[in-house]
Amino acid sequence: MPNEEQLSILKQGVEVWNKWRDSNESVKIDLSGADLSEKDLTGVDFRDARLTRVDFRETNLEKARLALANLSRATLIGASLKQAVLKESRLTHTILMKA
Repeated sequence: MPNEEQLSILKQGVEVWNKWRDSNESVKIDLSGADLSEKDLTGVDFRDARLTRVDFRETNLEKARLALANLSRATLIGASLKQAVLKESRLTHTILMKA
């Protein structure tokens, strides 16, 4: 289950999320199991986040910072990952069709 407080902040938009992340760098991000399909998350900061089983279908993740993120069992069917940073991210059993 995703951390509801963190999910609520993300729902306020990427700009709000990224500012919150900058102010709370030591907080562990856990959005496991969240439905983030068909969202515009351009430039989102998900560095070192737990994103297991997250549904990112048709989500815009262009320029997203996903370094060190755990994307195990996430679904990224049709997601846009142009210029996304995936350095050392975990992609075990991740579905990347048409991404």
